[in-house]
Amino acid sequence: MWGDLRQRLVELGLQFSAEETRFPGHATELVRAALRDPRAPAIVVSVGGDGTHHEVVNGFFEVDCSPIPTVTRLMFFNGGSGQDLLRTIDMPEDAAALIAAVRDGTDSQLDVGVVRCAAPAAVGAARERQACFINEASFGLSASAVQQLQGRAKGRGAYLRGTLAALRTHRRAAVLVEVDGHAGPPLQCVMGAVCNGRFFGGGMQIAPHARVDDGLLSATIVHNATLCNILCHIRRLYNGTISQLTELVAIFDGTDFRVTTTNANSDVAVECDGELVGRLPATFAVRPGAVTVR
Repeated sequence: MWGDLRQRLVELGLQFSAEETRFPGHATELVRAALRDPRAPAIVVSVGGDGTHHEVVNGFFEVDCSPIPTVTRLMFFNGGSGQDLLRTIDMPEDAAALIAAVRDGTDSQLDVGVVRCAAPAAVGAARERQACFINEASFGLSASAVQQLQGRAKGRGAYLRGTLAALRTHRRAAVLVEVDGHAGPPLQCVMGAVCNGRFFGGGMQIAPHARVDDGLLSATIVHNATLCNILCHIRRLYNGTISQLTELVAIFDGTDFRVTTTNANSDVAVECDGELVGRLPATFAVRPGAVTVR
């Protein structure tokens, strides 16, 4: 994939520089450095999967998630296994399409989500974690599935296997969900996802009506579900009909969310864009039109 793209760029005489990542978080560091350079590039192209795209998007923001002033645009070129972001937004399918978009494409603005949550218990309760997400952030069973996949290849089959493995030990947690300052009743939460895009988990359509450019986040909370419920209805996660399970699923749209557990001893993991971040309590907020994409 990258070899073909590099060859086409060279053949066309287009000026570019390429950096390969060497460790987790490296793409974020590279993009921040590029944007701070007086010769900042006109376009940054993220070549990889959802994890790479997550890191590159975070490179457009400081560690505290404040935006880095820039006129640089962002492009995505997919090469990963999960492909959840690809299912929500248009991406060039090959090198020729990407080069055509670089030359003649139009710009648009995408929203970005920001999650702030408690650090993992091993790090210490006093510390806070924050990260930007382009696609989704979730907690509960879905984050436990991500834990199951640490260091392994991801994709539709892998995420499903990780979810089924996590189900063996996962326990519901009582949570309070506050949306734009309005709190609802406690929910016995299996998992929750606060979404900018529509898909997660290698093709699970967790937020069918979410849009990446409407200035809102869409939250889906699966609650009061038994193991039997989950296994019987898991197909609905893929076909986009999960919202029809009104007795088991709560849907919220808003700009600011706060999720807390009612039990101080609960340890509910949080992930965003397939990367573990921390644990509840957490806040989720949208930054409308925060990145310009080509």
